[in-house]
Amino acid sequence: MHHRLASAVFVACFMMVGSPDVMKGQSNDSLLYLIDNDLIEDEQQKYDLLCRVIQDMDDAERRIHYSNRAIELAEKLDMMPALPYLAKGEAYLDAGKFALALECFIRVADYYEKNDAGSKLGHAYVLMAETYNLQGNHENEKRYLQNAIEIFEHVKDSLSLAYALHNLGYSNYSNGQYDSALIVFTKTLDLFEKLDNPYGTYSYFVCLGNLGLVHSRLSDFETAEEYLLTAIDSLALYGDERAVPDFIPLVRKTRSLQGRDISTKLLIPDIFFQYIQRSTTAGGYEITRRP
Repeated sequence: MHHRLASAVFVACFMMVGSPDVMKGQSNDSLLYLIDNDLIEDEQQKYDLLCRVIQDMDDAERRIHYSNRAIELAEKLDMMPALPYLAKGEAYLDAGKFALALECFIRVADYYEKNDAGSKLGHAYVLMAETYNLQGNHENEKRYLQNAIEIFEHVKDSLSLAYALHNLGYSNYSNGQYDSALIVFTKTLDLFEKLDNPYGTYSYFVCLGNLGLVHSRLSDFETAEEYLLTAIDSLALYGDERAVPDFIPLVRKTRSLQGRDISTKLLIPDIFFQYIQRSTTAGGYEITRRP
């Protein structure tokens, strides 16, 4: 089960477009009614409305449909429809159509490469890396994560840098490169600690848990258990139902490797023990596009 940090945050950054007055106070359904019934005459305004509504669509088919409409409008306006292509790529990613998703992200990256777009190019690279991860192409995944990291460091985008570094650390961990994962996760943890961002705080503890897994692989079981238990305890306060059930069995495995009694109850709320039965992974945790 693979969960990654990148695109929920990144696409939100892309979607911060100008909001025409007609948007204010309007629901997505109301905006779609205006669009579908051709009640918006100005094509630039209609394009901005489409970019606004497609970011909040959960249904992949509808998102692709309205992304295509925005792309057609952008062509009439003689502009690059980066935002619709990103939304369309994400919809394909959610639908498991990885080749089509990659095609969209590459198109956006090509545009940003030619226009020196800074963090936006880095965000496109992260989405490409995520797609390569899902295709099992870890060489390209690492290549584009490293490209993104260089960009985020250059433009001093600490938030995006932390997320990209975390996924690089997890890629190293997943491929047995534990020393490299230790270095990257340690750097990432420091960045998350400095971020004044609620999701950054949540991500700090996910990263701490993953760092615990690395220590376990390096036979530093005492540190591994300390980090995992701190992560579990803290994430439980967030009501987390994904990282917690993955980390709990790994604490037991760490204790087992030390020859310790694994029947001892962990010092976390009882409710989270129900998740042990649901857990199907024992190999760490990446942070999802939609936290």
